[in-house]
Amino acid sequence: MNKTYLLVLATALFLFGSCTKVEVVEVQGGPIAEKIVPVTAGSFMLPVTSNEEEGFAWKLRSLSDWLHVDSSISKSEWNFNNQNVRINYDSNESWQNNRNFARVGYLVLETYDKFEVDTIIVKQRGLTPSMKLPNVTVGADVAKCEIPFNTNLTDQCRPSLKFSASQAWVKSVKYLGNGTHLEVVFANNYGAERSAEIVAIFTDALGEVFSAKCVLTQAAYVAPEPEPEPEPEPNPGEGNEPGEGTEQTPGSGENTQPEGGNEQTPGSGENTQPEGGNEQTPGGEAGTEQTNPENVK
Repeated sequence: MNKTYLLVLATALFLFGSCTKVEVVEVQGGPIAEKIVPVTAGSFMLPVTSNEEEGFAWKLRSLSDWLHVDSSISKSEWNFNNQNVRINYDSNESWQNNRNFARVGYLVLETYDKFEVDTIIVKQRGLTPSMKLPNVTVGADVAKCEIPFNTNLTDQCRPSLKFSASQAWVKSVKYLGNGTHLEVVFANNYGAERSAEIVAIFTDALGEVFSAKCVLTQAAYVAPEPEPEPEPEPNPGEGNEPGEGTEQTPGSGENTQPEGGNEQTPGSGENTQPEGGNEQTPGGEAGTEQTNPENVK
């Protein structure tokens, strides 16, 4: 029984970079090797050997359009014995508005009798993702807000983007369709000031995690001031306070008597007698003349 082994040259190259989501490919068999390559175009050698002394037939094919098996191998339907296969890969550099994040490709190695089917995973680095979220403060009676989300991630990255909040009073965090804001929905605040962390997480194809977070602060509840009670309207005729209901306006026909006095106001038609005097003030009744009793004979 033939047993095929695949060896990958060197160890993974660790360069700063990032990636988008893994390509949707049906991986055949278990991965027997993994290779990380830089963002620039290049190639690496893939030795294919066997522990059998007799010859064996095999073939190697690419499932990704940016990975290319050496033409001397790819053009042959079957290859025999041990060989070093050159694998070429395209550049993943970004230019102008083209943002290329890291990507994952697959090579499949299989034997003639299909007893061995193995997969080589190739990961290529790309543009480093960037995410920024500013802190936001809202009022106690606010239940929804938009938070600017500054990122260089593309729409293809959305399946690998996750959002969360650190407090249960935040109901949801959504990535808006325009790709520039997060919509955050939360409950009104009827207590003290409170805060929650809003977190954005992006996991690339290499398993590296990038995150950004901000603090959403909701102001404390302030109860409205009660409206003042209206003053009661006064009831006419009530109360004997001085100056209430006792003074008569001039011309009313009633007397206004100073305390202890007998003086009559002009025009009232009644006598005002000074103490011990007999003199009548002008304005008495018409047709009556009063004389001094001593003069009456």
